[in-house]
Amino acid sequence: MLPEKRRADIVEDLNSSGSITVSKLSDKFNVTEETIRKDLEKLDHQGLIKRIHGGAVPVKSNFNELSFNIRKEKNIKEKNKIAEKAVELIEENSILFLDASTTCLFLAKKISSIKGLTVITNSIRIMFELSKNNNVSVISTGGYLRSKSLSLVGSLANETVKKYNVNYFFASCSGLSIKAGATETNEFETEVKISMVEQSEKTIILADHSKIDKSSLTTFAKIDQIDMIITDDILENKMKNILQEMNIKIK
Repeated sequence: MLPEKRRADIVEDLNSSGSITVSKLSDKFNVTEETIRKDLEKLDHQGLIKRIHGGAVPVKSNFNELSFNIRKEKNIKEKNKIAEKAVELIEENSILFLDASTTCLFLAKKISSIKGLTVITNSIRIMFELSKNNNVSVISTGGYLRSKSLSLVGSLANETVKKYNVNYFFASCSGLSIKAGATETNEFETEVKISMVEQSEKTIILADHSKIDKSSLTTFAKIDQIDMIITDDILENKMKNILQEMNIKIK
């Protein structure tokens, strides 16, 4: 097993069990206790766990990640509206990053008539949706599968993303604010999104009203890295004015 996958599994185990010992992890992954201690030290340094004597406990957080299947049933009308606005921006023969958000799944369902598209995504669900579409070439990032989000993350995903130069990165978020930018609840998701921002000509954030003026655990795009925000609601005037002064388009 790759060290990165082992560490990701450790985080998942901790979040479900509440605590875990070095000896149990050593037995589970069939590696030495010293290897596990190094894993825990690295995860603690990244802020993903809290190291304690003999083991680790989860980092206390107010940001709870809902599963993909729960999220896709929330704010359906709003996500459809946002996807309809987003699809108007996409030209034939464009290259896109789509993240593993449910809003991007709604967008994926609406691009069937656009010819010559290439979509690079870390979303299992979006890959399946686009597999029915002959107009779209789909590239998977590969990587470690997070079952909660049906997304692929980790070093392989990041390395794949960095191979491509892309026209548009469409991404949703857990929260969007002037101070924090576009934020996520999970650091593994954030790492992939940061790579997508870096490789894209334009970053477009798809955020319904429930995400606006809120922030989550980690930032994947600072506010000045965002080219456009597509939302279903009218932004509060102060926020709208600040974004317009920064030449960030609002749709």
